[in-house]
Amino acid sequence: MTTPSAERKYSSKLRRWERDPWSFLWQQKKENAAKRKQLFTLTPEWVEEVGALGCPYLHLPFILQPPQPPGSPKGFTAIAPMTPTFDQIEAGEGYTEDNTRIISWWANRAKGEDSTEDFINYCRLVAAKPG
Repeated sequence: MTTPSAERKYSSKLRRWERDPWSFLWQQKKENAAKRKQLFTLTPEWVEEVGALGCPYLHLPFILQPPQPPGSPKGFTAIAPMTPTFDQIEAGEGYTEDNTRIISWWANRAKGEDSTEDFINYCRLVAAKPG
């Protein structure tokens, strides 16, 4: 059972997401970076422009899903394979235009902390393996 306060908070987040899902994702990441004391210089315009291109690894469009209601297993973030996520090219160097890619949750999960070069090489090995 959720509280009226949690319901109001969720309704507010949902309205923000409905107005502009890319700006909503930008705001969520900006708040998360501040909590972790990480550099964050991305703009909402950059996030929308880059996000509109889809996942650079899978060459597929992103699926923008609204935040989940309170009490959902994942909290306020709906995770699906093609949900956009922010990937730091050099982990720990912050979220700047030069150090950030917007990639699918699936690709980000598979890439983990690997460098882009190592990740691509691993993908090539998997693709070349028969069966």
